[in-house]
Amino acid sequence: MFSCNIKYNDTNVNIEFPCTNLTLFAKLADLHVPDEEKSKIDIHIVETDYEPLKCLEGKSHDLDAVNLLAKKLCSLTSDEVNKFEAVRELNGITDLYDMINLTDNMHYYTLVKDMSDIKAVGKLHIMTRDGGISAEDINNIDFEAIGKKLIESGNGRITRYGNIYTNSDLEYYEPCTRESLPSFQFYDSQPVCVEMSYQGNKNYVNLPDTRMALERAAFRMGARDVSQCKCIIDNTGFSVAHSEELNSVEMQYNKLQNILENICQNEGVDKLNMVVNKLVQLDDTKLTHIVPVIEYAEDSSSDAIVKLIDNIDSFAVFGEVSDAYELGEAVINANPEYNIHIELEDYFDFEKYGEDIDMEWQGKYLDGNIYVAIKDYITLEEILRDDELCEEQGMQMSGM
Repeated sequence: MFSCNIKYNDTNVNIEFPCTNLTLFAKLADLHVPDEEKSKIDIHIVETDYEPLKCLEGKSHDLDAVNLLAKKLCSLTSDEVNKFEAVRELNGITDLYDMINLTDNMHYYTLVKDMSDIKAVGKLHIMTRDGGISAEDINNIDFEAIGKKLIESGNGRITRYGNIYTNSDLEYYEPCTRESLPSFQFYDSQPVCVEMSYQGNKNYVNLPDTRMALERAAFRMGARDVSQCKCIIDNTGFSVAHSEELNSVEMQYNKLQNILENICQNEGVDKLNMVVNKLVQLDDTKLTHIVPVIEYAEDSSSDAIVKLIDNIDSFAVFGEVSDAYELGEAVINANPEYNIHIELEDYFDFEKYGEDIDMEWQGKYLDGNIYVAIKDYITLEEILRDDELCEEQGMQMSGM
């Protein structure tokens, strides 16, 4: 979107916005900002290549806020970016937080670039105000009358981008302040949004992220440490494509969110961050398996979940299985080398085969017609065994 030259003491670096927090904090390291200051410090912007933000030059700013503005500008359409630039210039907006709030209020201004088609102007005005038009209404609205009324109101202000009309009867949102940055998910790889609050202020961090992102949010609100903040999950945005494969498992979004909420509430946001960092590394199939595997293990603590994820390939998980017969069918279907000719299926004892498999695997039939078992030569106790105990036993073994 835009780049800035930033400075700390006598060191300058260039940074492209928007960027991940890993990139942002790497730039702070390049500036030789002391570790104890990275969570608190505002950075001096020397220069930017984006004309509307020239007003930020020569001053120190919260780089998280600058990054948020870049993310929001990237999410706008080209016409909305023109509108942002027109209103910012027209209203003389120079405050970083006012600019962030402006991106959340595209409905409040109608930008008309071409007045030659009155009907199109009316349609644009309604789309701007309401965010869209239903299929039912599109044939029942007199767009030409609406466009004519807007133009004849005389309220348009001329800019280099077109005429700006203010929809002053609508609400103007101002969620962003120096102490509170609003929620905004930009990267799909950060599907969990955590609300952090302290003394009436709120900040939002999308996980997984660095510990420093949490610390900067805490310090922004005046807290000395993350532990002083109340942290709750605001929303989760995991997305798994529907699978048509036999015995696939549907993603259990609500159950996963409940598990994560319990971790956040009972173990803290750092443990939540650790678990989410593991979850985003799973492919779609394995992500659908994690909730059944947790239910199989009967342990939803963060440490247990991390170990289950690390050993997810050791588990067999089948959907649409509620008994031994369906288990036998599922195992056969999942192994091409076991292929049985369709004419011989009536002679194969799927139930007996399923019973033998279950006896060997010692699995569990879960609610929702899901079967889970450990298929490798390892036990659940070994998977969940305390790391220190494993290390101690390993030392004893090597000593022998």
